[in-house]
Amino acid sequence: HDSAAFTPPAGATVVPLEPLGSLRSVPVSVEGLPDAPMVFDLGNGGYITLSPEYWQKNGLLGQRKTSTRSSGAVGGERINQVGTLRTVRFAGVTFHDVPAQFTAPNPERNTASRAGNIGMPILGRFRMMIDFQNSRMWLLPIADRIDDPFERDRAGLRAVQDGNGLVVNHVSAGSPAAAAAWKQGEEIVAIDGQRIGAEFAR
Repeated sequence: HDSAAFTPPAGATVVPLEPLGSLRSVPVSVEGLPDAPMVFDLGNGGYITLSPEYWQKNGLLGQRKTSTRSSGAVGGERINQVGTLRTVRFAGVTFHDVPAQFTAPNPERNTASRAGNIGMPILGRFRMMIDFQNSRMWLLPIADRIDDPFERDRAGLRAVQDGNGLVVNHVSAGSPAAAAAWKQGEEIVAIDGQRIGAEFAR
């Protein structure tokens, strides 16, 4: 569409896409705090990731119940804490009990300019009309998706394929996998009686 002639649909909320280095950010409020810049990330499969500078400054871990997760990203695998945020407000919508990742401090990366990163499991609940040229977008909640319950990792086991098996590379603290005594380095060779072959990940 020609942005000059584009008319957003009724009920759409305009959200600024502010330049943030080579990226863009959107304003997001976490647990009633003032809006803070979160990277707009269509490639992020998590709900929301908080930078160490942001969650430390605002004391967001506190007495919050947390577990751990092995996450792959730029710079390789890292062990981060995960928990649940009571509220996240974005594009005029308040989400409750949102799974979140609290990124571990990394002296090799300075993320002080951003509060975190908001990903597709939240963004995908909206119809998005993006106008990068004018640093804005319009978001319209998708009626049958906006209030969907948040999916969570209920097992706490991360494994990666290695040949004809899956090798456990992380067991989340306090998870069912930990209670079942899974250990890092163990290999899964079959699931429900079906052996894992080279084609498993396809």
